[in-house]
Amino acid sequence: MNKYLATLFAVSFGTAAMAGGNGDSVAQKATRNSEATGLVQISVGKGPIKLGSEPTHIPFGDRPLADISADIGNAARVYLVLEHVRFDQPPGILFEVLIGDESAPGSYERVGRFNLFETRELLSFDITERFRSLVASNSRGMLVVTIRPAVGARSEAAASGSPEWSRLHALLEQAAVSIGVIRLDAR
Repeated sequence: MNKYLATLFAVSFGTAAMAGGNGDSVAQKATRNSEATGLVQISVGKGPIKLGSEPTHIPFGDRPLADISADIGNAARVYLVLEHVRFDQPPGILFEVLIGDESAPGSYERVGRFNLFETRELLSFDITERFRSLVASNSRGMLVVTIRPAVGARSEAAASGSPEWSRLHALLEQAAVSIGVIRLDAR
């Protein structure tokens, strides 16, 4: 791998085109970009991802872990990157970021946490070991990122319908937290 940052798999919400102007597939366009610039970017358009009081599950397209791993090659590190994290007002709570295999519900593990007391253009989490572990355990599985509020994730008091959950739900509705782009970077 060269000295350039390789953007390997991006889920760009609201900004990405599904194909090039000449009818190229996303993979063909990504390959040509890689050859020209040292960057590979594979995008899927959906719209902003809204975070709320319930866990938000974001599948990384329909490509198995083995295919994503092949794109990464022998990169030293793999990062999960969240871009354009927006909110109307700071919710003042901690969020957890987990990754796992869609076909194995018990496979999800936390890879990081973040708070939103201030605007964040970019958040990055080193997921190298967890990603490699997922590929080794089921290379045909599908990568899913889950983002959830850390408060109540393990608390009986925050069960759905409880006063704590209602407060959290109202707070996050008012905050209107969203993420514009989620991608994997490798270097």
